[in-house]
Amino acid sequence: MIKKLIGLKVTKKIDYVQSIEALKYFLMPFVCFWAFGFPEPTGIVELVSGFVVPTYFVLSGFCVLGTEEAERREKLRRVILRSAILFAALLVIYVLINLLYPLMPLMFDWGTLRSKRVWFNFLVLNVWPLPIGDSIWFIQAMLYAYVILWIADRLKLLRFYKPVMVVLFVVMILSGELSGVIGFNMLGYTFIPGGAITRALPYLLLGMLIREKEETLCNVPAWVYAVILVIGGGMAVGEVYALSQAGKLVYLGHMLGYGVMAFATCGLALAWEDMGPNPFSFHGGTHAKRIYAWHNPVYYLLVYCVMRFRPQSMDAVAIYGSIIVFLLCWLVSIAYSFAKRILWIIFTEKDEDEDIYG
Repeated sequence: MIKKLIGLKVTKKIDYVQSIEALKYFLMPFVCFWAFGFPEPTGIVELVSGFVVPTYFVLSGFCVLGTEEAERREKLRRVILRSAILFAALLVIYVLINLLYPLMPLMFDWGTLRSKRVWFNFLVLNVWPLPIGDSIWFIQAMLYAYVILWIADRLKLLRFYKPVMVVLFVVMILSGELSGVIGFNMLGYTFIPGGAITRALPYLLLGMLIREKEETLCNVPAWVYAVILVIGGGMAVGEVYALSQAGKLVYLGHMLGYGVMAFATCGLALAWEDMGPNPFSFHGGTHAKRIYAWHNPVYYLLVYCVMRFRPQSMDAVAIYGSIIVFLLCWLVSIAYSFAKRILWIIFTEKDEDEDIYG
């Protein structure tokens, strides 16, 4: 009965991989560390946490794109629909939060929304214009990228995905972390931030490539991927140090090392594919989505409550905010899933094993 209530009885999804769901549990904290920092003096943990976003793109591409044509098209249709609904819902919610947030007059000039560039940044470059909710860019970029891939698939162009992926990675690197080195300047932009073209698409296609080579990659020992993961983290730190020392550090949103870490993380999931069911292999994706959607507004709510009721604790929020926000979001997500399952059992009166991934 207890296992049923907490959701341990579920059926497999199409192409469901236990280790990928478990992996998503362990990636969740890094979302908060990347956004709000981590309480250690060097800043290295916060820096390397940037690998989490490319990793989610790779895992999504692995699960959605690496299938037969008919199944892939159905998956693309479903993911586009779900992403569009999620994006529309978050758009409304985040706008309302910004309108109602008491500290907003101190944080933002609403007059800036009259700028055409602000709207171009949002609609084309996926740059959120308001202070609260900037994590929505990930959902927006995912939606745009999958629409592009759906069109490419209908036109029979996905067979060219490998050279396209290489070109996209080159564009991403030159317009991002190396923009200061090459003196990038286009329409007044000194770099192009992560978006559908410069982040989502190349990593989704990398996930497709990994799925294509799955049989080979599954035979690589897990320790090899662990070593590659550490090397990727070192690359990211080394890139930032070298660029800053040369005075060419313009953009911190992505490092080449993140791509290496994303590949290694997905490789670990493949190496541990036969790990079997365990408490971490259920609902990881569901909790990850909730935490990603909630973490930014929850942080600002935490800041307001502490400033309002216990201002002497603001230093603790500044230091430990990422950990507090992660734990709050995670616990609320678990409570929500628990309540949802109880209500399901009460009102359906069914003893069934249906998947209820939120």
